[in-house]
Amino acid sequence: MIQDIFLPEKIRSYYLFRQRIVGIDITKTHIYGSLIVARGSTVTIEKQLSLSLNADQASYEERIVSTLPSLCEQMGKFDHIVTALASGMVVFKELRLPFTTRDKIRLVIHFEVAPLLPFPAHEAEIDFIITAVNQEEKSAQVLVAAAQKKHIAEHLALFEKAGYVPEKVTVDMFALYGLYNQIPAYQTLSGSVALIDLNIYNTTIIAIMNGQLRIIRTLPYGMATVAKDAGNSSDLKPQQVMDHLIRFGLEQGGSENNNQVIKNSVTAFFNKLKFALSSTFNQLQSSTIEKTLFSGPGAEIKDLTSFAQTQLGSACELFDIKKITENKQYRIASQLTLSQSMVASVAIALPTPAVEDFNLLKGEFSPPHPMLLLKQLITGAVLMLFLFGTIITQTIIQSNRLRSEIAASQQEGIDALQERFPEIPEEENDLEEVIALAKSELDKEEIVWRAFSSQNRASFLEYLLELTSKINKQELGFIPERLSIVDGMPDEITLKAQVRDYPALKQLEQALRESKLFSYVEGQNATNFTMKIKATRNL
Repeated sequence: MIQDIFLPEKIRSYYLFRQRIVGIDITKTHIYGSLIVARGSTVTIEKQLSLSLNADQASYEERIVSTLPSLCEQMGKFDHIVTALASGMVVFKELRLPFTTRDKIRLVIHFEVAPLLPFPAHEAEIDFIITAVNQEEKSAQVLVAAAQKKHIAEHLALFEKAGYVPEKVTVDMFALYGLYNQIPAYQTLSGSVALIDLNIYNTTIIAIMNGQLRIIRTLPYGMATVAKDAGNSSDLKPQQVMDHLIRFGLEQGGSENNNQVIKNSVTAFFNKLKFALSSTFNQLQSSTIEKTLFSGPGAEIKDLTSFAQTQLGSACELFDIKKITENKQYRIASQLTLSQSMVASVAIALPTPAVEDFNLLKGEFSPPHPMLLLKQLITGAVLMLFLFGTIITQTIIQSNRLRSEIAASQQEGIDALQERFPEIPEEENDLEEVIALAKSELDKEEIVWRAFSSQNRASFLEYLLELTSKINKQELGFIPERLSIVDGMPDEITLKAQVRDYPALKQLEQALRESKLFSYVEGQNATNFTMKIKATRNL
């Protein structure tokens, strides 16, 4: 997972990067795996696999460790592994808290649930899901799951020995509820709904009220209990009973006596289940169950739902995972048939909104992220290349603009000099050469003017040259009528002329006042004027 340092893997329910996630459900007899592919806003259930645990291995742990690599290899390439603890290893507590956001609830959840646990809180990892939010009261109802660290460590050790590191450890029934909550046909169910995971060695009840998960309860008996009871009352072996149930269900098959024994065992099982359901929903002040859904390996027994409906007295049906495709976000790969045994592993793999933030891998169990650094480095390199590319591009653009400005300024200077010195050839376009020619022409003019000058006096021609250089005739619209110079202390110049407008008049006055030869320039109020100018020294 990228922890939003550079780019998140997804934004809300949209995946920026394709993710291939394997969900693994480990039971006493099998390992079930499902592969889902999340890309964009679509999640596809692409592959499933079921491997039985090798009975030749000495211990349960050895059987898992030897089988797990085979399952992962057959899944092909994947990015993450998600697995789950069985609900029987977890303590659940329902709480109502005066907060509505997960971040605020996380700050207090340990303190709230610690006194309710049957073991010290420091020996457990605790997380929660939000099951309901009351915006008017600014409160939320949460279901807390607390698992002892030793169970988490034992579970992770199985993967470590097999050479894999799970990205996430959830709880199987939380995952199943998350899947249930994404199926439109089940979202509309109101009242009391029982979702029953019928396993070989245990049975788990999920109590749902008006779409809200309220209670998770694991019963220590399952289909193996039925097989054992029937075997004790007949000449059948437990495996023969299981084969009979899967193949024939409760129909006639084999001897009549054996059929009746199996039926009696199944009836006894459902009587215990009915009592457990009644006591569970009585805690929620509900005496009627509107619908019961069955999933898990035991749900594959033929005609199970019709028999269960008779025994439990409520509408019963199989959990239909194919209805997930009614939600446009989810797809099932063509040619893929999902059995009831595979439902849990699919639910574990799917990142459903209700439970996607739940993870028991906290603190000392937080997984390393070897791919995180690689993705960060790649993203950082891309950003650096983009930054340098932007800088280089901007530099080139600015350089081109600067060269254009320089060329325009040079041309403007050339045009001004050629206008001032008509002797400069029009085809000349080298600024330095034009400046050299202009200096040459200016030197010639100075030689001519110097012939009329004395060593100690400023000449009449000097005043004329100063006036000529300061007055831009074309720009000011300057039209002279008369110029007179009177000897005095200092010399006084009288200029009678007219200019285009008042701004031109002010510009003329400013230009003359900037001259070092003139100490005083009389201000004017009319564009047709007679101006007095005093020189700084005598003629």
